[in-house]
Amino acid sequence: MTSPQPDHSTATIAEFEGLRGILACWVMIGHWATSIALSLRPLRQNLWDVQAVDVFIILSGFVITLLLHRAPTRYGRYITRRWFRIAPVFLTILLISAWLLPVTKTILGQAPVGEMMAVRQNIIADTETHFLSDLLWHLTMLHGLVPLADRQYAAYAFVGQAWSISLEWQFYLVAPLFFWLIRRARQPVAALALVALAGGLMSIGSLFSPAYLGNKLPLFALGAGSYWLWHRYAATLLPLSVTRLRCLSGVLILLCLASRLDALLGPALWLAVFHCLLVARAQSATVEAKLTAVLRCPPLQFLGRISYTLYLVHFLVLIGGLALLQGLAETPHTFAFALLAYLVPASIAAAWLLSVIVERPLMALGRRLTQRAK
Repeated sequence: MTSPQPDHSTATIAEFEGLRGILACWVMIGHWATSIALSLRPLRQNLWDVQAVDVFIILSGFVITLLLHRAPTRYGRYITRRWFRIAPVFLTILLISAWLLPVTKTILGQAPVGEMMAVRQNIIADTETHFLSDLLWHLTMLHGLVPLADRQYAAYAFVGQAWSISLEWQFYLVAPLFFWLIRRARQPVAALALVALAGGLMSIGSLFSPAYLGNKLPLFALGAGSYWLWHRYAATLLPLSVTRLRCLSGVLILLCLASRLDALLGPALWLAVFHCLLVARAQSATVEAKLTAVLRCPPLQFLGRISYTLYLVHFLVLIGGLALLQGLAETPHTFAFALLAYLVPASIAAAWLLSVIVERPLMALGRRLTQRAK
């Protein structure tokens, strides 16, 4: 989609598609950076890739709220479509990764010592010990619910970055309940139930990894709140309101950055992008409109369409690169740049192929099945 204005009638907003492409590439480059023996100081070695996932989470809160508001449907139909949206690709990568676990262990043992090397080896060792239970948890996509007291690395078994897939699935399961309560929040009973549900989930967060919904619920809530602002004000902002919005957004972003808390970097980036979208919707001849136009450019739109498969498949491609380029390991600079030059195009190609073969056909199947059920 490359129209000059975002589509407000569906869950597909062109600028968000481009943002997804950037975020998926960000995570991929972050994993590259922690796999090389080359320091990137003064930058954080992982390039703040966890904060990119935070923006993904906020974006999910926005899109699911939009979907529930604009296209209400029965729970069974909704959750079936959501399952077909994320499960087929995830399960494909999961089974491949489980099959290749011994190979991955060998390759990592021979690879240059990057920042995450020891952690990744510990995860593999733990996964080998609990192979069957980890596999069963991952097949349900509820691996984020394994308590830390039982297993420290369960959420990261087989496919490390897929901790967020469990988080996403947990959110899908309860999002309609949250939406129903929010729509009735003026009623005391509903408001009390909403607070109790959110507070209860968050209160036990320390018992679980970041893959547990309660630990990321504020980010989903930020996305949901952003949707309601979008729905209420995107088409009605006046020039004076734009000036006030710039002041408010600037203050909020500066406060997030001034805190120097990593947890607020994702929200700061989201606020910047969301601000640009709101202003661009009100006034086309603004700096914000030019910035959002970048997100609609064809290359980013393409990356956005394959962002989910890119997010999941790139680590397998990275492992392949570590094996192929072992001969360059003694020269860190050469190895690092060669790995990056291989990783980016190979991952994009693999993501596109996975999207064509698995993601799109299974999503279409999910739509057909729910149409018949309807």
